[in-house]
Amino acid sequence: MSITLKAAGVTLPGDVTSISVGDETIWSSNAGRSPDSGKMLGDIVAKKKTVEVEWSWLTESQLSTLRSALNNSAFFSFVMTINGTSTSITCYRATIESQLGFVGSDTYYKSVKTSFIQQ
Repeated sequence: MSITLKAAGVTLPGDVTSISVGDETIWSSNAGRSPDSGKMLGDIVAKKKTVEVEWSWLTESQLSTLRSALNNSAFFSFVMTINGTSTSITCYRATIESQLGFVGSDTYYKSVKTSFIQQ
């Protein structure tokens, strides 16, 4: 499987271990359940994606490249290409979470994950 991720034009480093894509429905401000019937009321105003990505065993240098690419602006382009098929969104990112791991005397980031949330 071939996976390439780009944020703000920068190819993100490391081995991707999982990708989850959520499709969110955004409802109008008057949406909710009728108190009389319980029926859902309102209008759909947009559909947005959230892409959660997890990497494993990143070096300090790779994590630094990742952080640098994701800290340049509030909103940026994110392109995910899997086996030649691309999906592109303008997004912002969630918190970057990292978990340290050790191999001998070397320190790595055993797990790094964040989400890309469509604007």
